Amino acid sequence: MRKIVLIFLMLLSSHAYSQIQNIWMSGFLSAPGYAKGGIDFSSGSADTFSVFREMGFFSINTMINDASGNLLFYTNGIYIANADHDTLLNSQNYNPGYASTTWWYALNVRQSVIILPYPEDSLKYITFHCSAERFYDGTIYQLQPTHLSYSKVDMSLDQGLGGIISNEKNITIINDTLIYGHMVATKHANGRDWWVLIHRYYSDKFYKILVTPDIIQVFDQNIGSLITDDVGGRQHFHPMGPSMSYLRIMLLIYMILTAVVANLPIINHFISQILFTEPELHFLRITGFCTQTLN
Repeated sequence: MRKIVLIFLMLLSSHAYSQIQNIWMSGFLSAPGYAKGGIDFSSGSADTFSVFREMGFFSINTMINDASGNLLFYTNGIYIANADHDTLLNSQNYNPGYASTTWWYALNVRQSVIILPYPEDSLKYITFHCSAERFYDGTIYQLQPTHLSYSKVDMSLDQGLGGIISNEKNITIINDTLIYGHMVATKHANGRDWWVLIHRYYSDKFYKILVTPDIIQVFDQNIGSLITDDVGGRQHFHPMGPSMSYLRIMLLIYMILTAVVANLPIINHFISQILFTEPELHFLRITGFCTQTLN
């Protein structure tokens, strides 16, 4: 028998993937015209700065840098801003839905937007995104994503500031009721392609999206526990190996080579929110506090 104690740390988590992620946009909601913050890691240590920009953040704070660490664009789930902090070309209403209309100032569906460099094309990026819809399930009103879509950004548009390609905006690839965000991505074992994972609501099904230079394919796999309580928590891959932490009561391993998800023992105790993993120490940093005895 051994007892583990989980102590909380509140940290912001962004979901973008690039070689060097130097510039982070930050700052909660505030009136237009007020300066908002950011963090610059270009010097090797964190340096804060402020900038006058329109966009504020709620649950979504997703951005992408280029291979040299320069900011390209960022989003709060409602629209996308370019490196000049202006609206990215053709990005208005790229992620429509009931939740996007309700939280018109900044989307409140955590981990519902991911930005990835497109394989073998240094000028293109793919954004996976979902909003949420309100519907009656016969007992109560639910607020869940009912589809997953993607939009492609071409950085050659708008004189190098980028824009969403007109015929590749808000392309739906999954039509199903999904859990409330909790979407993650990891590099394929071939070092080029991407895997994106999201879970079906009230189910044990994972959807697995493979992104290659030629095609975007959707696979699914039934494994793990039935997920019915999905409001809190986060999901994250471990940066040092093929494991993935999952919200609240479940830890899973994701085997990258075979794209198979394998079970780990369940911690049957409330964990309010897993934020990210610590690569050097192999710790999970979470919000909340609990003790749990493991056999």
